[in-house]
Amino acid sequence: MSTAHINYRKGGKNPGAVLWILGSLVLLLAVGSPVCPASVFGIHADRQQHLSNAEFRAGLSGWSTYGTGANFEAGKAPDGRASAVVQSRAATQSSGISQRFSVGRPGDTFAELPQPGQPGQALEGMVRVWLSAHVGAGEVRVLLKSHGPGGALVIAKDILPTAQAAKGRWITLRSRPLGSSDGRLQWDSDEVELAVEVAAPGRVWVDGALCGARYSASFALGNGSFEQRGSVPVAWDTQGTVATQGAVPGTAPYYGDKLLMLEGVSAVSQSIALGLRPDAPAFGDRPEAGVWIQALGDLPLPSVPDPDTWIELVLRGQSLGSGVQELARVRHYPVASQAGRWIYLETQSLQPLLSHANLDWSVTKNFPGKMALDFAQVGQNLAVDGNPRRLATAGYVAWFRSPLSDLSTATPTDPRAIWGNWAWTAPPYGDPGNNTLAHNPDCATSPACFRTTGRRDGAVGIMDGPGFLPLAGAYDSRDADVVQLHVDQARAIGLHSFVFDWMGEALNQQAALPGEESPNAGALEALFTAAEAEDGDFKLGLMMEPKVHMLGWVQGQPTFEDRKQGIAADLIWYLNRYGPRRALWRREGRPVVFIFEPGICMPGGPCMQDSDWQDIAAWVTGATGEVPEFIAGQPPAASSQSFAGALRWRLVGPEVLRFQSYANFLAGIEQAVGVAEVEDFARSVDREATDWAALDPARFSVAMAWPGFDDSGVAGWGSPNGLGSDGLPLGVRVNVSGGWGLSGGGFLAATGRAIEHSESDWLHLATWNDWNESTALEASYSPAYADAVRLGVPAPAAAQRDAFSRLRRTRAVVRSWLRTGAWSPEQGDALEAVTRTYLARTFAGTAVAYD
Repeated sequence: MSTAHINYRKGGKNPGAVLWILGSLVLLLAVGSPVCPASVFGIHADRQQHLSNAEFRAGLSGWSTYGTGANFEAGKAPDGRASAVVQSRAATQSSGISQRFSVGRPGDTFAELPQPGQPGQALEGMVRVWLSAHVGAGEVRVLLKSHGPGGALVIAKDILPTAQAAKGRWITLRSRPLGSSDGRLQWDSDEVELAVEVAAPGRVWVDGALCGARYSASFALGNGSFEQRGSVPVAWDTQGTVATQGAVPGTAPYYGDKLLMLEGVSAVSQSIALGLRPDAPAFGDRPEAGVWIQALGDLPLPSVPDPDTWIELVLRGQSLGSGVQELARVRHYPVASQAGRWIYLETQSLQPLLSHANLDWSVTKNFPGKMALDFAQVGQNLAVDGNPRRLATAGYVAWFRSPLSDLSTATPTDPRAIWGNWAWTAPPYGDPGNNTLAHNPDCATSPACFRTTGRRDGAVGIMDGPGFLPLAGAYDSRDADVVQLHVDQARAIGLHSFVFDWMGEALNQQAALPGEESPNAGALEALFTAAEAEDGDFKLGLMMEPKVHMLGWVQGQPTFEDRKQGIAADLIWYLNRYGPRRALWRREGRPVVFIFEPGICMPGGPCMQDSDWQDIAAWVTGATGEVPEFIAGQPPAASSQSFAGALRWRLVGPEVLRFQSYANFLAGIEQAVGVAEVEDFARSVDREATDWAALDPARFSVAMAWPGFDDSGVAGWGSPNGLGSDGLPLGVRVNVSGGWGLSGGGFLAATGRAIEHSESDWLHLATWNDWNESTALEASYSPAYADAVRLGVPAPAAAQRDAFSRLRRTRAVVRSWLRTGAWSPEQGDALEAVTRTYLARTFAGTAVAYD
């Protein structure tokens, strides 16, 4: 028996198993949850190829027949459905029916083809077949073929052996990726063909053809997050004392507003029928299941694993007339140290679904006391990880300090120490006499400490005017009220989590002023509190910056090995402190840790390699028992074994720069860039991550969307930042803006459109609040909106647009990503309400009023 999947990577994924990667329906969370994905199944709902007469209601119109056996004819299945039917005489004869559609042309569903050597769009075909009771031994095949100048290539296929298949009911068949083509469009594809071939004696009916972009998702469990009203869990069968409930002292739901409580010896189960629904399991699927569990510890638990105290998750297949077969199982032995901590229980795929009529999901508990369950899932191999299948997150920075905060007890005199990153006085690289890009909000040392808008002159670029500053003012990153506002706003627009840009415990201790926590350390603590406030289910991931150690920022680490150990020590501290927290974002039970610049080099020394990250992971696991889920900020080597996922953090490129050189920046000479160029750039950025992930089915990619970029507020950080079009250091980087040369929602909307058809499941928004690089999405300053709140009157529509322009555009991008569309609950009022509540408190003096 295996144990709980709290931190171990999935094992045993042999090459044959990965051919079964499919999906179906995303588990829906209840209204009010931060994520509420739309229903899609094994084929992307918004990338489904239109097939003519897919359900054969118009006979065989749109279809072609072929083969050595009898021809398909129009008919009706035994249940009365219109279908194509063939009466074959022998298994040695094959009867086929197919339909082609064009690809690679403007207007096609799949208009974009890959370049030679690049992976194309993954495709899937699906049909339903009904075998009469007298069908003999043979097979039914579903195929996807790519047609090009070189002929036909079978890219995906599945075979139903009729001898072992169920008779007298509908069976769903999905194509499976085949060979090196991996079920993907080829660079020379002209057409794709969906075909069904019957080579078995007897009568076979075919119906319900679908084809489109392949999507790995979960099967549909009814009420899988236990959100439906009532104490009895709707859609579930129970034994013993089992009830749904909200948060109670000692536990809160992992996702949503409710959980399922099992007390004493008890069990809960649900059966999924294999049949007509395209979001149900199909023949050949290798299912796996997962669920979050928490022992409340209301009764004593063993101090070490006891084989007589367990909870288990099992998947079974039920066959008509031939009993039950176990398909997957995991058993967990809870111990006292785990009480009150959510743990992810996940099975491993063992057996495929063959002649089964139903798939049964069940949890059984054999010991006294209470155990909470939440967010039950079942799906194809690699499709279940303890999170919504699609989600959106945003990067979060915390390097801002304000002397107005009660947490600022030290009295430094340097503006940078007083204000953190709100102050920047250094010149651009190579231009030491230029102080025009300085921003100093400290009135004791700068007569220009306020802008013409009346707000502090924070280190934020002014290329599009002086008004782009936070609505909350030049706040302190440690302020619990500000942090709670950010979490509440993020939830209101549909975000699942923040990814916190962490400087590490060692540097935070080193950088802290006497008697204070550093802004970065204090903000992390405040974020965990805010994410869990009022039993919220917001999550927090980590963006680790290895440069902190590799560039020598942390004292006392002279060697490369010292700096590697320093990275590990920071992660060990983080997991020891926050590992038990409900808000810690986990994937398959493993803490989510993004690594920015995983290949960074020590100055004049070696660079970080994949083996170094393997060492760090091993040290962290040895010290904490946790295996970090590393996600690379830039796709690592194709052979990497350390990173489960990757995004491509590349927000700037020559294609989208407003100024192509530092000289042009000074002279105000702008490059003409349109929406199409921005979309192409963002699409190419996404391809770097998805191409890397496509090399291994166990990998995943993360898409990116962002509102532009402008680091002129910090004089380009005083760095060369590559070369401009004149061959000289670029100095500052400014992307084209929404107010210049772009339309249709500006830069953010363009990047959002570019990744609409990404093969990624996660969307990372850059960023929530990096004002220094002008990528901040949070609410921005509007004097009219602030005045309306101060006076207690409704804010004019124009004032709301000024304050929430980026947030509302972000909400639109998030809804598109989550496929929610019109199904999403309207959160506009919630966004305005939480913001108004915070501002009203600043005017009332119950929260710090920053300026």
